[in-house]
Amino acid sequence: MIWITLFAFPLLALLFFIRINASKKKKKIRLEIESNWGLEKEEVSDFNLIAKYSIGINPIKVSNDNYLSDLDFEKLFNRIDRTNTRPGQQFLYNSLRSNYNNQDHLIELENRIKKLHNSETIKEDIQERLQPLNSNDAYYISDIFTKTQKNIFPNFAEAYIRVAGIIILILSIELVIRPKTLIVCILLLMLAINFFIHLFNKRFIGKYTHSIPQLLNLNKTASWLIENHHIENTDVNIESYKKVKKLCNSLGLVNLQRAAIRDPTEILYLISEWINIFLLVEPLVFVLSIPKVNKYANDIRKIYELVAEIDVAISVMSLRAGLAYYCLPKFIPNAESMMVEDLYHPLVDNCISNSIITEKNSGVLITGSNMSGKTTFIRAIGCNALIAQTLNTSFSNAYEAPFLRILTSINIKDDLSENKSYFQSEALSILDIVKKGNEEGALKSLIIIDEVFKGTNTIERISAAKAVLSYLIKRNNLIFVSTHDMELATLLNDYVVYSFEELVAENQLVFDYKIKKGKLKKQNGIAVLSFIGFPKEIIDEAYNIDAMLRNKYLVN
Repeated sequence: MIWITLFAFPLLALLFFIRINASKKKKKIRLEIESNWGLEKEEVSDFNLIAKYSIGINPIKVSNDNYLSDLDFEKLFNRIDRTNTRPGQQFLYNSLRSNYNNQDHLIELENRIKKLHNSETIKEDIQERLQPLNSNDAYYISDIFTKTQKNIFPNFAEAYIRVAGIIILILSIELVIRPKTLIVCILLLMLAINFFIHLFNKRFIGKYTHSIPQLLNLNKTASWLIENHHIENTDVNIESYKKVKKLCNSLGLVNLQRAAIRDPTEILYLISEWINIFLLVEPLVFVLSIPKVNKYANDIRKIYELVAEIDVAISVMSLRAGLAYYCLPKFIPNAESMMVEDLYHPLVDNCISNSIITEKNSGVLITGSNMSGKTTFIRAIGCNALIAQTLNTSFSNAYEAPFLRILTSINIKDDLSENKSYFQSEALSILDIVKKGNEEGALKSLIIIDEVFKGTNTIERISAAKAVLSYLIKRNNLIFVSTHDMELATLLNDYVVYSFEELVAENQLVFDYKIKKGKLKKQNGIAVLSFIGFPKEIIDEAYNIDAMLRNKYLVN
């Protein structure tokens, strides 16, 4: 009786400690969910991990990704990401990179959001259930279904791994009942071998010890979502869920890891780690899992994506809640123009909004001095097109356009490694746009170019720019081009000219960042030099040369 009491008391105390700790964590999670709603994440994103799913399902994808860097994609992603899980974050990333251009996808997204709007409690309950998938280990779930898993152990090693834990447990019990030196020696030898196997193979099986326990979390989360009707109970969904559940039930050993607290400062984590090492839990999980995860890979992907889609829908709701204003975009098939009202750039704090309606068969040529806002505006057009077509959200009061393929040439750099000058890099970028903007049967293109051919001399720049822009507009594209060259405004009859202007007041330039229809009335490049402190002698000569050149070469 005394022995039973001595054994039961610490066990009950441990269970009580685990229960109290779990209750505290649950309250903390709920508080964080409520306080973080509508706010940008503070964490630093690891895009190598976030991109794993996207790269895994599109290993040979060939696409024009220039627009992603031109639109500051990683900063944009960080600004809009409100996901609760790593699979949701990966799915959101892939959605933005894929630029779906699919009305059905947007309708499905909006239907999920409408269902979640019905109850604040349901939305928070779902977020709480999603939290176990917020571990960085969950980034590796996609490895399970995007790669064919191979066993790395030879047959004799696999046989040893399968029985080593059982033998150690039996010998330990035998040692307690009948202590013998031989048993101690065998145990010490096996523990040394196990420790070596654990350390030597950790770098090979690490991704599986990350992903397999998280697969159990995914299954548990999907089970709750299905039971509570947050995932549509179609035959395909239910069939995939049943197969994944069967797989997870067969991996019961992983529950030992899953139950362990992952905080290295806690005693349960240390106990779990020693059990993992001496019983070869991680290698055993790997050996038992490989054939099964290969068999059910497609079903795992289906459940992964169903859970991720719910998370992305909640993320979009949180994003919208944190915006000053937004609208649901209206997509008009075969439309010849774009209309945006009170458009702003999501990465510019306190951004001044602008509105524009493009004209049929006409491009948009935007003039203005440096820092006046023209590049920010054309980037805002691109960002809004991307987010509208993927998340059904526009940073504006109104957005009307057809679905568009985004092609850009903004952030051009020379490439010394490939012996490319700035102008050559720029020319290749614009050539890519010319080719893609002329493809038969493709979506209408939204073409955004900042300072076309600025890497060459004035006469050739204006000549080449005029030829390229005239060619592109004849191919039924939507085109936004910024330029300093006022001569283009005169030469391009099939472009409507807009400008961003600034005022000179009290020896400084004042920008209002508002777009205005018509040519730039005054250029203030030399004025900027004066305001920042260039010597008067330089400024006076610059103005004299400017006047001479205008009189000699420029068309008024």
